[in-house]
Amino acid sequence: MKFTCTQENLNQGFQIVQHATSKNLNLPILNNVLINLKENEIKLLTTNLDIGISYTVRGKIEKEGSFTVNAKLISDYVNLLPKENIDVELDNKEQLHVKCSGHQTKIKGLNAADYPLIPELNKKNKAIITVELFREALNSVLFAVSKNENRPELNGILFKFVNNQLVLAATDSYRLAERKINIKQNGLGSVNVIVPSKTLQELVRVLSILKSNIKEGSEMEIYLSEGQILFIFDNFELVSRLIEGNYPDYEQIIPVKFNTQVICSVSDLLKNIKTVSLFVKENINDINLQFQVNNDDPLKSAVHIRAANEQLGESDATTNANITGMDNNIVVNYVYLLEGLNNIKTEEVKLEIIDNLSPIVIRSANQDQYLYIVMPIRQ
Repeated sequence: MKFTCTQENLNQGFQIVQHATSKNLNLPILNNVLINLKENEIKLLTTNLDIGISYTVRGKIEKEGSFTVNAKLISDYVNLLPKENIDVELDNKEQLHVKCSGHQTKIKGLNAADYPLIPELNKKNKAIITVELFREALNSVLFAVSKNENRPELNGILFKFVNNQLVLAATDSYRLAERKINIKQNGLGSVNVIVPSKTLQELVRVLSILKSNIKEGSEMEIYLSEGQILFIFDNFELVSRLIEGNYPDYEQIIPVKFNTQVICSVSDLLKNIKTVSLFVKENINDINLQFQVNNDDPLKSAVHIRAANEQLGESDATTNANITGMDNNIVVNYVYLLEGLNNIKTEEVKLEIIDNLSPIVIRSANQDQYLYIVMPIRQ
């Protein structure tokens, strides 16, 4: 095995794949990256048996072959090399020789024949989605995934493929985030799957590394098979196990009728919540939202935001709003509220409330692609 590659290309490749390794005492080869040279491709592969990542690096192959070395070690080493060509060759003692502009290193590894196979999915049917839109949508729901492992189905994001639309939903039982996006092609039909949040966090991380490759209209392909999902973009592939089980029927908890509707500035509301939040009770994070209607002129209505702490004091801030319906109030976790508001991409937000015992619904004032719900804190 012998090849030459630029430091920039090889470094990027190792940065992309190294996080999918696993510290496994029974299977130490899972700490390694598989370097596979075949059919004029330099392919780097890693797996922790739950997800597998491959990335094809541009370079010159002089001799085909394959070998595995510690992924973190070679990644850290290549990252420190000068931005010159790197020559890599496997010797007869199963050591990888890495040479670059005055640097020579031998790295011990393990035979590639012992490396676990990454599943090959049937690539007959696929969905095609705009990469940047998909990345933004994932970020708008990932934070709401449950970290409690007692309900594994809540440790992932629900993917609902319906016609030419993909619906993403995540909940931890205290809040719910849902995002709808249009897809360019849906060859998967109407299907629901649960994708682990760790898989999608890794996908978002890699896409941030590849941001220079993402142009306007760049596309990602998504494939499904029994228990597996595959994402492909450019020279990058990520395959992952799916979470078994049924996702909760969250739509039944989304209110459809409200007693109070509020439209106000996102930036003003965010600023006032952050200011008042300095006085919330520790570990409770409670703020009281009071909606006061001006029946003579709804545009002069107001949202009063209050918090009190016996040790610190209390704070009150007012946000001007357009409120219709009745006076109302609700107590919520301000952290949950801020996370939803930060994903409203319009200047104005719509808040919808039944009473202080029901969830508050948050949407963009003039768009319906994003929905966020926060359960109240009962006093």
